[in-house]
Amino acid sequence: VAGFSAVRIFLHEELFHRHGMAFLQDVSRLLDVLHRQGMSTMIVLFDACWRPDAGEPGEDLFLPGVHNSAWVQCPTHTVLRAFGLGEAWASDRLQHYVTAVVRRFATDPRVAIWDIYNEPTMRQSEHLILPRLAALNGWPPGKHPDHWLLDGVKLNIILSLVRQAFQWAREVSPMQPLTTAVWDFPNSQDEEDVKEYKAVLNNELIELSDIISIHCYCSPDELERNLVELAAQERGPVLVTEFMARPQNSTLINSLPVLRQQGAWGYTWGLFQGRSNTHVPWNTWLDTEIGKEDPWFHDVFHSNGTAYSAEELKAVWWVSIGSQLRL
Repeated sequence: VAGFSAVRIFLHEELFHRHGMAFLQDVSRLLDVLHRQGMSTMIVLFDACWRPDAGEPGEDLFLPGVHNSAWVQCPTHTVLRAFGLGEAWASDRLQHYVTAVVRRFATDPRVAIWDIYNEPTMRQSEHLILPRLAALNGWPPGKHPDHWLLDGVKLNIILSLVRQAFQWAREVSPMQPLTTAVWDFPNSQDEEDVKEYKAVLNNELIELSDIISIHCYCSPDELERNLVELAAQERGPVLVTEFMARPQNSTLINSLPVLRQQGAWGYTWGLFQGRSNTHVPWNTWLDTEIGKEDPWFHDVFHSNGTAYSAEELKAVWWVSIGSQLRL
């Protein structure tokens, strides 16, 4: 009714290896629920954001008032480091995960697209979460666990895994397209060599993808500029697989007209306020007081299903449904 017609879901290889076929059955049940509501699904296989380590089975990593406090990178840094060192068990484990999941849903009309790796060039998460985790775990100030991967070391290993994961997925011959989003665009504050480096990385991600996708927590002008630039490559419509961070001037009301004008498909980050705490900002990892003021950072609905903003929902309905009803 509100006008949302697609959802993006994240899987984790740790859960796949813990639960096996039961994990795939759970994914299928979720796809059934979404399909009954007329929603298509994008499945994300890997992710480079937030915690490097999973908890023990049954352990609750949730931290009150902290953005995505229990979100775990996929793969964890233990597995990712082993993959980077060329250890066969890690490569075999990750290949089995990719091929088993993609093969299970390769011809499934409930799945619209595969997002191979979420923000693979992300290198800020470890630095942002370290002070709080160090305090909670009694680590020396500024000292991270030895197995964590930081900065360029992390980036280079992940890029190797991205290339390999695209290959593994394509070997299964899914009917759905593959993508991974460009998100770290060159900007005016970058030195020239940084701009060039970002451009090279982004171009590789685009070339790997069947469909271009981007993340843009940005103003409508910047969103439009990015979409126009990428549309010039004539690779079809661009997917905006993450947008809407209200304090950063990325809102439903100001972004939806741009998406519609450019023929782009948009996925907001967050639907319901919940334990992910994505209604508060990223930097609540440093100070939870930051998240106590409006506006919400992400998310569209309260946990009870009522809208955070009725005006936002009117905008969603109009762009997705209402404007098509005019005679």
